[in-house]
Amino acid sequence: MLPRVGPNRIKAFWPNVGSIAEYPKSLVRILSHINQANPSRRDAVLWVCREYRVVHEFARKLLNVLRAAGAMHCERSAYSLSAEGQNFLESGDSDILFRLFLRSVAGFKEMIQLLETEAPLPLKALDERWAETMRPVRFAPNQGPIRYNWLRGFGYASVVAHHILLTEKGLKLATELRLENAETSRGRTGLSHVELEDKVRLIGEFFEFEAKKRPSINDALPSYALKLREGDRQLDCLWVRYIPFAGQIRFPVEIQLGGNLADSLDRLETVCDHVQRAIIVTTEDQEQKIVDRLKVKRSHLLDKLTIIFVDDVYKAVEAAGVLTALARKIFTG
Repeated sequence: MLPRVGPNRIKAFWPNVGSIAEYPKSLVRILSHINQANPSRRDAVLWVCREYRVVHEFARKLLNVLRAAGAMHCERSAYSLSAEGQNFLESGDSDILFRLFLRSVAGFKEMIQLLETEAPLPLKALDERWAETMRPVRFAPNQGPIRYNWLRGFGYASVVAHHILLTEKGLKLATELRLENAETSRGRTGLSHVELEDKVRLIGEFFEFEAKKRPSINDALPSYALKLREGDRQLDCLWVRYIPFAGQIRFPVEIQLGGNLADSLDRLETVCDHVQRAIIVTTEDQEQKIVDRLKVKRSHLLDKLTIIFVDDVYKAVEAAGVLTALARKIFTG
Protein backbone atom coordinates (compact mmCIF):
# COMPACT_ATOMS: atom_id res chain seq x y z
CA MET A 1 0.00 0.00 0.00
CA LEU A 2 1.53 3.34 -1.09
CA PRO A 3 1.63 6.15 1.48
CA ARG A 4 -0.78 8.91 0.50
CA VAL A 5 -1.55 12.42 1.68
CA GLY A 6 -4.74 14.43 1.28
CA PRO A 7 -7.61 13.07 -0.82
CA ASN A 8 -6.02 9.93 -2.26
CA ARG A 9 -2.74 11.57 -3.24
CA ILE A 10 0.51 9.61 -3.35
CA LYS A 11 3.07 10.75 -0.81
CA ALA A 12 6.01 8.43 -1.54
CA PHE A 13 6.93 8.70 -5.21
CA TRP A 14 9.64 6.71 -7.01
CA PRO A 15 12.35 7.37 -9.64
CA ASN A 16 12.17 6.00 -13.15
CA VAL A 17 14.68 3.44 -14.41
CA GLY A 18 17.83 4.54 -16.24
CA SER A 19 19.41 7.97 -16.43
CA ILE A 20 17.33 11.15 -16.33
CA ALA A 21 17.93 11.66 -20.05
CA GLU A 22 16.42 8.20 -20.70
CA TYR A 23 13.22 8.75 -18.66
CA PRO A 24 10.85 9.19 -21.65
CA LYS A 25 12.31 6.28 -23.61
CA SER A 26 12.30 3.99 -20.54
CA LEU A 27 8.72 4.78 -19.62
CA VAL A 28 7.45 4.28 -23.17
CA ARG A 29 9.20 0.91 -23.26
CA ILE A 30 7.68 -0.18 -19.93
CA LEU A 31 4.18 0.91 -20.88
CA SER A 32 4.51 -0.70 -24.31
CA HIS A 33 5.37 -4.00 -22.63
CA ILE A 34 2.38 -3.69 -20.30
CA ASN A 35 0.14 -2.89 -23.27
CA GLN A 36 1.34 -5.80 -25.39
CA ALA A 37 1.87 -8.53 -22.80
CA ASN A 38 -0.80 -7.73 -20.18
CA PRO A 39 1.58 -9.35 -17.67
CA SER A 40 0.87 -10.48 -14.15
CA ARG A 41 2.27 -8.26 -11.40
CA ARG A 42 5.02 -10.78 -10.76
CA ASP A 43 5.96 -11.10 -14.43
CA ALA A 44 5.96 -7.33 -14.90
CA VAL A 45 8.34 -6.87 -11.96
CA LEU A 46 10.65 -9.61 -13.23
CA TRP A 47 10.64 -8.07 -16.73
CA VAL A 48 11.68 -4.64 -15.39
CA CYS A 49 14.39 -6.26 -13.23
CA ARG A 50 15.75 -8.19 -16.20
CA GLU A 51 15.58 -5.38 -18.76
CA TYR A 52 17.00 -2.60 -16.58
CA ARG A 53 19.13 -4.56 -14.09
CA VAL A 54 17.38 -3.15 -11.03
CA VAL A 55 16.48 -4.93 -7.82
CA HIS A 56 13.06 -6.45 -7.24
CA GLU A 57 12.01 -3.80 -4.70
CA PHE A 58 12.84 -0.93 -7.10
CA ALA A 59 10.87 -2.47 -9.98
CA ARG A 60 7.89 -3.28 -7.75
CA LYS A 61 7.66 0.26 -6.34
CA LEU A 62 8.03 1.90 -9.75
CA LEU A 63 5.16 -0.15 -11.18
CA ASN A 64 3.11 0.53 -8.07
CA VAL A 65 3.41 4.30 -8.40
CA LEU A 66 2.56 4.18 -12.10
CA ARG A 67 -0.55 2.22 -11.24
CA ALA A 68 -1.48 4.46 -8.31
CA ALA A 69 -0.95 7.59 -10.41
CA GLY A 70 -3.43 6.26 -12.96
CA ALA A 71 -1.23 5.25 -15.89
CA MET A 72 -2.05 1.54 -15.40
CA HIS A 73 -4.74 -0.71 -13.97
CA CYS A 74 -4.32 -3.93 -12.07
CA GLU A 75 -7.19 -6.40 -12.38
CA ARG A 76 -7.01 -10.03 -11.28
CA SER A 77 -3.30 -9.51 -10.53
CA ALA A 78 -2.58 -8.52 -14.15
CA TYR A 79 -1.46 -5.11 -15.38
CA SER A 80 -3.08 -3.20 -18.25
CA LEU A 81 -2.92 0.43 -19.38
CA SER A 82 -5.51 2.98 -18.35
CA ALA A 83 -7.08 5.24 -20.98
CA GLU A 84 -4.63 8.01 -20.00
CA GLY A 85 -1.68 5.61 -20.21
CA GLN A 86 -2.86 4.49 -23.64
CA ASN A 87 -3.20 8.09 -24.81
CA PHE A 88 0.29 8.94 -23.58
CA LEU A 89 1.76 5.90 -25.31
CA GLU A 90 0.02 6.61 -28.62
CA SER A 91 0.54 10.37 -28.70
CA GLY A 92 3.86 10.78 -26.92
CA ASP A 93 2.34 13.84 -25.23
CA SER A 94 4.03 14.04 -21.82
CA ASP A 95 1.44 16.58 -20.63
CA ILE A 96 -1.01 13.66 -20.35
CA LEU A 97 1.35 11.84 -18.00
CA PHE A 98 2.14 14.89 -15.89
CA ARG A 99 -1.48 15.83 -15.46
CA LEU A 100 -1.90 12.37 -13.92
CA PHE A 101 1.03 13.05 -11.60
CA LEU A 102 -0.24 16.52 -10.68
CA ARG A 103 -3.63 15.08 -9.80
CA SER A 104 -2.41 11.97 -7.99
CA VAL A 105 1.02 12.73 -6.51
CA ALA A 106 1.41 15.13 -3.59
CA GLY A 107 3.90 17.90 -4.18
CA PHE A 108 4.19 17.96 -7.97
CA LYS A 109 2.01 21.03 -8.45
CA GLU A 110 3.76 22.81 -5.60
CA MET A 111 7.14 22.00 -7.15
CA ILE A 112 6.11 23.55 -10.48
CA GLN A 113 4.70 26.63 -8.75
CA LEU A 114 7.93 27.16 -6.82
CA LEU A 115 10.01 26.86 -9.96
CA GLU A 116 7.77 29.28 -11.82
CA THR A 117 7.84 31.98 -9.15
CA GLU A 118 11.31 31.61 -7.61
CA ALA A 119 13.61 29.93 -10.14
CA PRO A 120 16.45 29.75 -10.87
CA LEU A 121 17.10 28.07 -7.53
CA PRO A 122 20.04 25.98 -6.30
CA LEU A 123 18.97 22.34 -6.05
CA LYS A 124 19.38 22.26 -2.28
CA ALA A 125 17.41 25.48 -1.89
CA LEU A 126 14.56 24.09 -4.00
CA ASP A 127 14.47 20.93 -1.87
CA GLU A 128 14.29 23.03 1.30
CA ARG A 129 11.68 25.43 -0.07
CA TRP A 130 9.54 22.54 -1.29
CA ALA A 131 9.67 20.79 2.11
CA GLU A 132 8.73 24.08 3.76
CA THR A 133 5.83 24.60 1.36
CA MET A 134 4.48 21.10 2.00
CA ARG A 135 4.46 21.42 5.80
CA PRO A 136 3.05 20.05 8.05
CA VAL A 137 3.22 16.96 5.81
CA ARG A 138 6.53 15.15 6.26
CA PHE A 139 8.12 13.25 3.40
CA ALA A 140 10.81 10.60 3.30
CA PRO A 141 14.31 11.75 2.21
CA ASN A 142 14.86 12.54 -1.48
CA GLN A 143 11.18 12.98 -2.34
CA GLY A 144 11.88 16.50 -3.61
CA PRO A 145 14.72 15.42 -5.94
CA ILE A 146 12.65 12.48 -7.22
CA ARG A 147 9.95 14.90 -8.35
CA TYR A 148 12.20 17.45 -9.97
CA ASN A 149 14.16 14.69 -11.72
CA TRP A 150 10.92 13.50 -13.35
CA LEU A 151 10.37 17.11 -14.48
CA ARG A 152 13.91 17.27 -15.84
CA GLY A 153 13.64 13.91 -17.57
CA PHE A 154 10.60 14.98 -19.57
CA GLY A 155 11.93 18.43 -20.45
CA TYR A 156 9.87 20.56 -18.07
CA ALA A 157 12.88 21.70 -16.06
CA SER A 158 16.62 21.93 -16.60
CA VAL A 159 19.69 22.40 -14.44
CA VAL A 160 22.17 25.15 -15.34
CA ALA A 161 25.22 25.93 -13.19
CA HIS A 162 23.73 23.88 -10.30
CA HIS A 163 20.50 25.93 -10.48
CA ILE A 164 17.16 24.50 -11.59
CA LEU A 165 14.52 26.34 -13.62
CA LEU A 166 11.48 25.62 -15.75
CA THR A 167 12.04 25.31 -19.48
CA GLU A 168 9.75 26.88 -22.08
CA LYS A 169 7.74 23.63 -22.00
CA GLY A 170 7.49 23.76 -18.20
CA LEU A 171 6.45 27.42 -18.18
CA LYS A 172 3.67 26.66 -20.65
CA LEU A 173 2.47 23.74 -18.53
CA ALA A 174 2.39 25.97 -15.43
CA THR A 175 0.30 28.53 -17.33
CA GLU A 176 -2.07 25.89 -18.72
CA LEU A 177 -2.66 24.49 -15.25
CA ARG A 178 -3.82 27.89 -14.06
CA LEU A 179 -5.99 28.39 -17.11
CA GLU A 180 -7.81 25.15 -16.37
CA ASN A 181 -9.22 26.79 -13.22
CA ALA A 182 -10.89 29.58 -15.22
CA GLU A 183 -14.63 28.98 -15.57
CA THR A 184 -15.16 30.69 -18.95
CA SER A 185 -13.25 31.21 -22.18
CA ARG A 186 -13.25 34.94 -21.43
CA GLY A 187 -11.74 34.20 -18.04
CA ARG A 188 -9.04 32.05 -19.67
CA THR A 189 -8.20 34.83 -22.14
CA GLY A 190 -7.96 37.35 -19.31
CA LEU A 191 -5.75 35.05 -17.27
CA SER A 192 -3.49 34.41 -20.30
CA HIS A 193 -3.19 38.16 -20.73
CA VAL A 194 -2.17 38.64 -17.10
CA GLU A 195 0.34 35.78 -17.32
CA LEU A 196 1.99 37.39 -20.34
CA GLU A 197 2.05 40.80 -18.65
CA ASP A 198 3.99 39.29 -15.76
CA LYS A 199 6.45 37.60 -18.11
CA VAL A 200 6.95 40.74 -20.21
CA ARG A 201 7.69 42.66 -17.00
CA LEU A 202 10.23 40.00 -16.00
CA ILE A 203 11.96 40.22 -19.39
CA GLY A 204 12.15 44.00 -19.13
CA GLU A 205 13.71 43.75 -15.68
CA PHE A 206 16.25 41.24 -16.97
CA PHE A 207 17.30 43.83 -19.59
CA GLU A 208 17.71 46.28 -16.70
CA PHE A 209 14.69 48.42 -17.50
CA GLU A 210 12.27 49.72 -14.92
CA ALA A 211 9.31 47.61 -16.01
CA LYS A 212 5.89 48.99 -15.19
CA LYS A 213 2.78 46.84 -15.45
CA ARG A 214 -0.46 48.58 -16.54
CA PRO A 215 1.00 52.12 -16.65
CA SER A 216 -0.97 55.12 -17.84
CA ILE A 217 -0.38 56.25 -21.41
CA ASN A 218 0.82 59.52 -19.89
CA ASP A 219 3.72 57.61 -18.26
CA ALA A 220 5.05 56.89 -21.74
CA LEU A 221 4.97 60.55 -22.75
CA PRO A 222 7.75 63.04 -21.96
CA SER A 223 7.09 65.96 -19.65
CA TYR A 224 6.81 68.44 -22.52
CA ALA A 225 4.19 66.44 -24.47
CA LEU A 226 0.48 67.05 -24.28
CA LYS A 227 -1.13 64.66 -21.79
CA LEU A 228 -4.48 62.93 -21.77
CA ARG A 229 -6.72 64.63 -19.22
CA GLU A 230 -9.72 62.32 -19.40
CA GLY A 231 -10.07 58.57 -19.36
CA ASP A 232 -7.85 56.05 -17.62
CA ARG A 233 -6.15 54.55 -20.68
CA GLN A 234 -3.41 52.09 -19.87
CA LEU A 235 -0.68 50.26 -21.70
CA ASP A 236 -0.10 46.62 -20.82
CA CYS A 237 3.54 47.24 -19.92
CA LEU A 238 6.19 49.93 -20.20
CA TRP A 239 9.96 49.51 -20.09
CA VAL A 240 11.85 52.63 -19.01
CA ARG A 241 15.56 53.23 -18.70
CA TYR A 242 17.08 56.40 -17.31
CA ILE A 243 20.16 57.67 -19.17
CA PRO A 244 22.32 60.22 -17.25
CA PHE A 245 22.13 63.66 -18.89
CA ALA A 246 19.98 62.23 -21.69
CA GLY A 247 16.60 61.57 -20.10
CA GLN A 248 14.58 58.39 -20.58
CA ILE A 249 14.17 55.74 -23.26
CA ARG A 250 10.81 54.02 -23.36
CA PHE A 251 9.48 50.79 -24.86
CA PRO A 252 5.67 50.43 -24.57
CA VAL A 253 4.31 46.88 -24.85
CA GLU A 254 0.81 45.76 -25.83
CA ILE A 255 -0.43 42.16 -25.63
CA GLN A 256 -2.90 41.24 -28.36
CA LEU A 257 -4.63 37.87 -27.97
CA GLY A 258 -7.69 38.40 -30.12
CA GLY A 259 -9.27 41.33 -28.30
CA ASN A 260 -9.80 44.86 -29.62
CA LEU A 261 -6.91 45.28 -32.06
CA ALA A 262 -7.86 48.84 -33.01
CA ASP A 263 -7.69 49.92 -29.38
CA SER A 264 -4.26 48.34 -28.86
CA LEU A 265 -2.86 50.02 -31.97
CA ASP A 266 -4.40 53.35 -31.02
CA ARG A 267 -2.64 53.29 -27.63
CA LEU A 268 0.71 52.63 -29.29
CA GLU A 269 0.09 55.26 -31.97
CA THR A 270 -0.61 57.81 -29.25
CA VAL A 271 2.90 57.38 -27.82
CA CYS A 272 4.93 56.24 -30.85
CA ASP A 273 6.45 59.67 -31.61
CA HIS A 274 7.97 59.75 -28.12
CA VAL A 275 9.35 56.20 -27.72
CA GLN A 276 12.30 54.31 -29.15
CA ARG A 277 10.38 51.13 -30.10
CA ALA A 278 6.84 49.85 -29.63
CA ILE A 279 6.24 46.15 -29.03
CA ILE A 280 3.19 43.98 -29.66
CA VAL A 281 3.02 40.43 -28.28
CA THR A 282 0.61 38.44 -30.40
CA THR A 283 0.02 35.17 -32.25
CA GLU A 284 1.38 34.33 -35.69
CA ASP A 285 -2.05 34.41 -37.32
CA GLN A 286 -2.54 38.04 -36.25
CA GLU A 287 0.83 39.37 -37.42
CA GLN A 288 -0.17 40.11 -41.01
CA LYS A 289 -3.49 41.60 -39.92
CA ILE A 290 -1.61 44.12 -37.74
CA VAL A 291 0.85 45.01 -40.49
CA ASP A 292 -1.90 45.38 -43.13
CA ARG A 293 -3.97 47.65 -40.91
CA LEU A 294 -1.03 49.96 -40.20
CA LYS A 295 -0.07 50.08 -43.90
CA VAL A 296 -3.60 51.06 -44.92
CA LYS A 297 -3.58 53.82 -42.30
CA ARG A 298 -0.04 54.85 -43.33
CA SER A 299 0.70 54.88 -39.63
CA HIS A 300 4.08 56.09 -38.37
CA LEU A 301 3.83 53.30 -35.79
CA LEU A 302 4.86 50.78 -38.45
CA ASP A 303 8.38 52.24 -38.54
CA LYS A 304 8.87 51.67 -34.83
CA LEU A 305 6.88 48.47 -34.31
CA THR A 306 8.37 45.15 -33.24
CA ILE A 307 6.05 42.13 -33.30
CA ILE A 308 6.98 39.16 -31.15
CA PHE A 309 5.02 35.96 -30.67
CA VAL A 310 3.72 34.41 -27.47
CA ASP A 311 6.19 31.52 -27.84
CA ASP A 312 9.02 34.08 -28.02
CA VAL A 313 8.04 35.37 -24.59
CA TYR A 314 8.27 31.90 -23.02
CA LYS A 315 11.62 31.30 -24.73
CA ALA A 316 12.92 34.63 -23.45
CA VAL A 317 11.84 33.87 -19.89
CA GLU A 318 13.67 30.53 -20.03
CA ALA A 319 16.76 32.21 -21.50
CA ALA A 320 16.67 34.90 -18.81
CA GLY A 321 16.60 32.16 -16.18
CA VAL A 322 19.55 30.37 -17.77
CA LEU A 323 21.67 33.53 -17.92
CA THR A 324 20.70 34.50 -14.38
CA ALA A 325 21.81 31.08 -13.11
CA LEU A 326 25.13 31.38 -14.94
CA ALA A 327 25.69 34.91 -13.64
CA ARG A 328 25.06 33.80 -10.06
CA LYS A 329 27.47 30.91 -10.40
CA ILE A 330 30.20 32.94 -12.08
CA PHE A 331 30.02 36.15 -10.08
CA THR A 332 28.82 35.01 -6.64
CA GLY A 333 30.07 31.40 -6.52
